[in-house]
Amino acid sequence: MAETLTMDAIAGALAEVLTAVCGARLGGEVTAAPSELPVATGWLLTVPVAGAVDGRVTAWFDPASAAACARAVGADGDEAIEALLIECVHAAATTLSATPAFAGVTFGAPIVTMAPPTAGSRAVYVAVPNTASCLFAVGVERPRPAAPPVQDERLGAVLEVDLPLVVRFGQAILALRELAELGPGSVIDMGRSPDEPVELLVGERLLARGDVVVVGGNYGVRITELASGRDRAARKETRAS
Repeated sequence: MAETLTMDAIAGALAEVLTAVCGARLGGEVTAAPSELPVATGWLLTVPVAGAVDGRVTAWFDPASAAACARAVGADGDEAIEALLIECVHAAATTLSATPAFAGVTFGAPIVTMAPPTAGSRAVYVAVPNTASCLFAVGVERPRPAAPPVQDERLGAVLEVDLPLVVRFGQAILALRELAELGPGSVIDMGRSPDEPVELLVGERLLARGDVVVVGGNYGVRITELASGRDRAARKETRAS
């Protein structure tokens, strides 16, 4: 049976065992019936499953009936309710893993949150006459579908946009008086060595650095490094100062 074991089979068996565990905790003979799956927020216990099959099962409990069950066994308050639900789910998982059909399955510690039941869960209404009743739902946590990829035609349209690429040898800051005195033959110190790499920019964004080369009689740039986010942040700080 281990070869055909599925998460859905584990969830179904766990719901049956959990029904018996609830009756044992309430100290009476339990009656159970299928119920419509609620959409309200409640106690959601997520249990990791490993071994013969990997995944997560969830056990959701209606808040009002969970509180009533806790009071029936002499407990009250959110902490007591949480502890009782963890105890019940742990007992059900331990009992299930001890059966031959599920001997290859191990259950981790439940993770408790307040959330609606997992979609597709099996809802069960259990009651012990003259004691308390409880509504719970057991299901399988399904992986979320991946986001659809960007349509090729939209991406292609963006990739066809022309962007001006600027090669910057260096830069200098001059006073207005110095700019007014510039003329043919003036020399401006760019504050850099001819051996230092030039910068490639798209707009004001630093894209890369490289070495000046000659390609077919024209100047070109051989890229030696791509700019990091830290480089861009440093340039922003330089401009701001």
